[in-house]
Amino acid sequence: MKWFKIFICFCLIIMISNMVYAKDKSISNRWQIVLFGRTGINENLYGLKDNVLTLKKNKCVLVYDNFEALPKKIKMTNGNKVRIVVDKEKSIRTKLKLKRDSFRALKFVPSDEVALDVDEKKGTIKANIEGTFKLKIYEKIDERWKYKKKIKISIKNKPISLDKNNEIQREFDYPESIKLFGNINEFGFLKEETDKEIISDNKEDDGFKNIELNEKDIYRIRVNTKTKISNEVYPKTAIIKNIKYTTDNKKILSVDKDGVIKALKAGKATITCTSLYDKKVRTKIHVCICSIDADKNQIVAHRGYSTEAPENSLAAYRLACEYGFYGVECDIYVTKDGKFVCNHNPSMLHMFGVDLEISNCTYDEIKDINMTNGQNIDKYPNEKIPRVEEYLDIIKQYGKCAVIELKGEMQYEDLVRLSEILDSYDMNDKIEIISFNVESMVNIRDIYSKKDCKVMPEFYVLSPKPEEIQSSLGDKTTLEWALENDFNIGCYYEVVNKEMVDKLHEKNLKCYIYCIDDYYFAYDTFDEFKIDSLAANTAEIIDL
Repeated sequence: MKWFKIFICFCLIIMISNMVYAKDKSISNRWQIVLFGRTGINENLYGLKDNVLTLKKNKCVLVYDNFEALPKKIKMTNGNKVRIVVDKEKSIRTKLKLKRDSFRALKFVPSDEVALDVDEKKGTIKANIEGTFKLKIYEKIDERWKYKKKIKISIKNKPISLDKNNEIQREFDYPESIKLFGNINEFGFLKEETDKEIISDNKEDDGFKNIELNEKDIYRIRVNTKTKISNEVYPKTAIIKNIKYTTDNKKILSVDKDGVIKALKAGKATITCTSLYDKKVRTKIHVCICSIDADKNQIVAHRGYSTEAPENSLAAYRLACEYGFYGVECDIYVTKDGKFVCNHNPSMLHMFGVDLEISNCTYDEIKDINMTNGQNIDKYPNEKIPRVEEYLDIIKQYGKCAVIELKGEMQYEDLVRLSEILDSYDMNDKIEIISFNVESMVNIRDIYSKKDCKVMPEFYVLSPKPEEIQSSLGDKTTLEWALENDFNIGCYYEVVNKEMVDKLHEKNLKCYIYCIDDYYFAYDTFDEFKIDSLAANTAEIIDL
């Protein structure tokens, strides 16, 4: 009797297990495909003939509970998913919706992403343009996607409009062309600008002006910024004006349905604007996402962060380091008693309000004088004239590059003492010495050539016009002299050119220019001329 009860219990367990398994299996095979459409016109009902479904009804819903029963071909009359607004109450809308239960993992892959928009989360497929397209359906089995079925979708667009009497009006205009526009303050040109037609959206506000964008130019957008392009579909009487923006490189930029471009990464990409009615009606623009890296491009703070704090002040040096500049430039003079101090002019009149020549004063005579001029001087009322050691302390603390311009007439002995100060900081690999005084540059390099040091500082001869003949250089240009004597060149940005930079690079020499505070101008200078470093007064040109 005992064994009989055990046997009965065992049989019951098996029967219950089979029932649960059968139920789960039946549930897992269930999913639905729902077709529905709205045309705004009372037309014929849908029809299913020869495994082909034609959808052309005012309001129709067709539910398929069996995967295999799905028609092989679907014709969607008025299948354009674009919403065509005739008036506030009338519109055309048709879409194919896929519903499935949670037991089936399905993936839908259209043959043309412009023609068919697949939304996996909502389970919808929107038909955008006329034509015949394929939709492949995959099912996830054992963690792998396996091909299950292919549907052929034929989209026939029949847009309508209503006249004043709400009667169907069959004649209308199709879209023929698209024009794109952008804010002139947000788009620049890599190529030299020609005359552009500016279209102001607001005649009273000159700050916002639209410019027509074309396929010939390359437009610059700063990395990590957003900008918007707008469109105009022609003719203006076209009944379907909906368009779609796409990019050929989603890693470089993204563009949403409203034409908002988000610059993600430095590089180039093409944005295409396509009519959702006719994919042959399209236009495109080429975009360059610009990026200026302070270290890679070696952006130097000219006299410190001189647009935020008084130039050549300790505050300006600290701010430059904190704002991410690659290096910080200072100007140094030698005092009567041989101390090196930072100031741009030989006199203290401009920054300190006292008419004293630095070279005629001892350090003790000028060390306690406060700055009275400079950017945001009210925030920094107690700034004194810095010694070069104070400047170097800040530079080394932040690990930046020291760019030291030699000013005035410095004797050989002065330069020897300066080199000893620099040596005490053990940072020759992050020191650049520059000067308009050729004799000072020859002497300081000669001093270092006699030292037993593994790395020497970089030496730059500055010149406002490096390609003009200088009598002091033996009737040679500064560029010719620098190439013969292996000196780097520093010059104003107005005179730099690619040929000059190429000549320097051929001899492993460098080109340093000053001063550029416009972002796109700075980018173009690096991109076109391949310069090595650049001095700027503001951190606004740095992409942090």
